[in-house]
Amino acid sequence: MLRYRRETPPAGEVVTLARAREHLRLDAADGQDAPVTAALAAAVEQLDGYHGQLRHALLTQVWEATGEGPGECGIPGMRGFLLDLPPVQAVLSIESLSGGAYLPLPAGSWRELYPLRRRCLAVVPTIGAIWPTADRDPAAWRIRFRAGYGEAGDAVPETIRFAILLLATDLFENRDGKQFANLVENPTVERLLAPYRPSEA
Repeated sequence: MLRYRRETPPAGEVVTLARAREHLRLDAADGQDAPVTAALAAAVEQLDGYHGQLRHALLTQVWEATGEGPGECGIPGMRGFLLDLPPVQAVLSIESLSGGAYLPLPAGSWRELYPLRRRCLAVVPTIGAIWPTADRDPAAWRIRFRAGYGEAGDAVPETIRFAILLLATDLFENRDGKQFANLVENPTVERLLAPYRPSEA
């Protein structure tokens, strides 16, 4: 099983402050920008990244996955690494620990396949190649990859963006005490996010 660490966070906004203000029907000079921005950030944080409820990268970001070695990756008869943080844009580098030092694999020594599982990416050796032998270590392999729907918010599926608006609205309107654990009971939000939630299928 791989462990994930975000190296570079996204730079843009999934939902802009202007759109959230319009959705909330706020007046132009009401001084509510700070709580609206905080509500948006909290809603995105609940969904975005490997530890979010969707286990999706929303905007473009760079992650590092580490693991002990290749294993089941969703491709029958092949051993590799399953990057379970869709949508993966590109694998940037793969390194293996050898003699106590990380050595990069040459570009072109792996290929990327999409197993019949969610929208994950399987990384396997290129045809005719095998994985090199690595040291025995929980982090013997390091894979850096870029994931996300795109740089700008309009690249993210509109259903996800609208769900974020609904979550942010609930957070904003109940900012004096309602806990986020109660917000996910919104059936509309559940229906909007259902196709993107993690699944082993």
